[in-house]
Amino acid sequence: MFLAMSSSSLTNCLVSDKDSGAGALRRCSPRCPSGNYESTGVRGRRRKRFLRGRKEVVLACRGFGPILGMKEEKRKGAGDMDIRSIRCFCLAYEWGSIGKAAQHAYFTRQGMSQVLRNLEAEVKQPLFVRGPQGLTPTDLAHSIYPKAVELIKSHDEIQSLCFPQEASREPVRLCVASGVLFSIPVDAFVQDFAEACPDIALMIDTVEPPLARRCVEEGAEDIALVSVAIPHSEALQGISLCEVPLYAAVHESLLPLGTARGLCSFEGLRWFGVSEAFPTDALVAELARERGVRLDLSFEQHDYQLILEQVRQRKGACAIPAHYVHQFCQDGIVAVDLGTPRFSWEIQALVRKEETSSSSVRAVVEHLREFCARL
Repeated sequence: MFLAMSSSSLTNCLVSDKDSGAGALRRCSPRCPSGNYESTGVRGRRRKRFLRGRKEVVLACRGFGPILGMKEEKRKGAGDMDIRSIRCFCLAYEWGSIGKAAQHAYFTRQGMSQVLRNLEAEVKQPLFVRGPQGLTPTDLAHSIYPKAVELIKSHDEIQSLCFPQEASREPVRLCVASGVLFSIPVDAFVQDFAEACPDIALMIDTVEPPLARRCVEEGAEDIALVSVAIPHSEALQGISLCEVPLYAAVHESLLPLGTARGLCSFEGLRWFGVSEAFPTDALVAELARERGVRLDLSFEQHDYQLILEQVRQRKGACAIPAHYVHQFCQDGIVAVDLGTPRFSWEIQALVRKEETSSSSVRAVVEHLREFCARL
């Protein structure tokens, strides 16, 4: 199923992996009147490449859940099987371990496990037997695997045939942690960059926040956009782009009536964070101690989209960037100012130190700096 959206809308739509369980987001931008995103599978993920010359934004989004603000139109009998899921199946089959398959796909174990479960639900049969020694393929998995390998090979060949012009452009691989997708208008940056630097093919991918650093360190990506400063690294350089103000998002039914809204009104609520070490979550814990507020801190969800889903289900509160407040705060969800300018996160571009000598990587980073300065 393909969804085509007119460029006249100014709403940034986000495609969730809720149904397919990867715990990542895919941005679908109606703000690119001169191009579209092309999805290609790369190392178990869906990569989007910006293509010029079309007047609609088209995203192959089957298996990636509904687009916010739009009704999902699914063909009767259509399921969640896509090239990304097939790649994940092949990795699980080859490695015999969810952990190793997730590592090679740059997923978390939770994300990989959910993809496999959804794939099994799609075929209505188990593909693997889970045990202490790992994954044992079923007879069905043995039958599917060689056909899946052929399917992936054919898919990649079709992509090469359809877009031969991309080979003449120098590629720069940019992965975006899901929190950053909500913090700055990445789609507008892509359009702006494509017009300014037509000789560079900017290949956009999304990644789960805990894995963004490793993607760059291991050479899977050239640049990673993250929403937290990285500790000192001999291999990586963190380039500050901008500071993003944050609010606390919570459903108003969880707040006490007749009181001013602030951190004190969160007494006894669950706060969903990424980790205790994440600066934003550490700040919230510090503010709660200073103001004598009892918060139930939860770090079970490592992906920001899954955290937002907990808030939608009225299970607690989380941090939300100012850029995304008007889209997320609907149906009773409100944004609460915690009353301190420290409640923010820094957007950084991570690059390998040797990559700073690449003119294309430097061009992307410099354009990111200029773009963020205009926000």
